[in-house]
Amino acid sequence: MQFLAQFIELYHINRMQFLGQTFSLIGALFIAYSVFGKNKKNIVILQLCTNIFCTLTNIFLRSYSGVVANAILSIRHFLDIKGKMTALTTVIISILITVLGLYFNTRGLVGLCPIMASVLFVIFTYIAKSAQHMRLNIGFTILIWSFHDFTIKSYPLFIMDFTIAILSFIKYTQVAIKDKQNSGREDW
Repeated sequence: MQFLAQFIELYHINRMQFLGQTFSLIGALFIAYSVFGKNKKNIVILQLCTNIFCTLTNIFLRSYSGVVANAILSIRHFLDIKGKMTALTTVIISILITVLGLYFNTRGLVGLCPIMASVLFVIFTYIAKSAQHMRLNIGFTILIWSFHDFTIKSYPLFIMDFTIAILSFIKYTQVAIKDKQNSGREDW
């Protein structure tokens, strides 16, 4: 009987891991696509899709501060798409992510990564006025998420996060160089 109980528990863990990895892969694909968004609104819509799948990933991989961060970021993106983001809602969402993220953190220092990355993302998305600013924002915050994803064994997201961070910085540099050439300026 004990063998059967251990087998059932192992099967449950493997199924949870599989579902977490599957949603991780889908979320990673949305992240990848978002870097190439033409404008801020397009990027935010793709980030909403990313956060929905990453919420599911974190549920199955049992990173509850990640669940809180992604769920609240989904609300934040929805409000932004509807044009309802203000300085006040930015502050409220940042506080919610921090308080609830800390309350539900079960991963110690690793569990702080989703909280830090999400609060930074919320603040800098509010400040960002262009796709270029969003690319930098995504690049830096996703590096923080990549550390979290690696430690919770969300390997598709880790690989994609790290790759997307690099691609964000490359795309940012390409556009900056193109803008510099078009403007004829020496500094940028």
